[in-house]
Amino acid sequence: MPRGIVVSASGLMASSFALSALLCGACLAGTGLVSAMARPGLASAANADLPAPIYGVTVDSTSDLPAVVTALEKLSRKVTVRIVFDRGMHPADYRKAVKQIHRVAYILGQPADSSYVEYYTLDEYKALFTEYLTAFADEVDLWEIGNEVNGNWLGPPAEVSAKVSAAYDIVKAAGRKTALTLMYNEGEGCAASPPACAEAAQYEMYNWVRTHVPARMRTGVDYVLFSYYPANSPEFKPDWKREFNRTGNLFPHAKLGFGELGIEGSDAQKAALIDEFYPMHIDHPRYIKGFFWWYFRQDMVPYTKPLWGVLNRAISQ
Repeated sequence: MPRGIVVSASGLMASSFALSALLCGACLAGTGLVSAMARPGLASAANADLPAPIYGVTVDSTSDLPAVVTALEKLSRKVTVRIVFDRGMHPADYRKAVKQIHRVAYILGQPADSSYVEYYTLDEYKALFTEYLTAFADEVDLWEIGNEVNGNWLGPPAEVSAKVSAAYDIVKAAGRKTALTLMYNEGEGCAASPPACAEAAQYEMYNWVRTHVPARMRTGVDYVLFSYYPANSPEFKPDWKREFNRTGNLFPHAKLGFGELGIEGSDAQKAALIDEFYPMHIDHPRYIKGFFWWYFRQDMVPYTKPLWGVLNRAISQ
């Protein structure tokens, strides 16, 4: 989620999970999650990488579902849609949306946005992933086990690590693909305020990975993505080749890309950012693009909005 949007505990619906955390891990073998049904024209959700390059967008609400589906269907390429599963909601609330979106796009499922992670206990986080995996085993192609995990608003790093590691184990035990999103806050001479720069060394992206991502995840996670909002630090221009090389060394087998992108500005500013990033090529053998524009529903639905055309041209290059 874009930083600067403060989500407080008040007003959030209390979550309750019908499934016990005991269903996680190897116990998933008996739920039918280990098998996968191939969808015509779509990669199998069980064990296939998404076709590269990936062009992603984010849908943070399914309230405009017919218009969202139409906007996705009319794009010149099949995109991957991050569906944000909100806290306090349940799979049944998303069943129609997942089915209709998966008909026209790949799906990256996000059971826990970074703004909600601190409100889950470890057992609740496990149960959350088990619940959504059980419901959407064959529709969600990729699971985001942790979003902006090194952010200082998620809670103590050791607790965040335990939650994300548990989610990784649950998804892997089910034979599904995993994605880990890091908040980009790195850079020599970075002097901006958080989240553009780390508040403290323990939240700096590479330090966080080395300290809090266990070896089994660093060698086994399928996708590692950067959340990047350039407006947070407009004076700093990352050397992306350098950053992807550093990340690739820490995650020697993962596909690499961008997991969040966006700006709260004018249409002209948004168009410039889309035109800069979506066609971007980075010289790394595992680079897969991504981007996942956070404001797709707001900026590009219905498809008659000018920014829909900007995105469509950018992904056609």
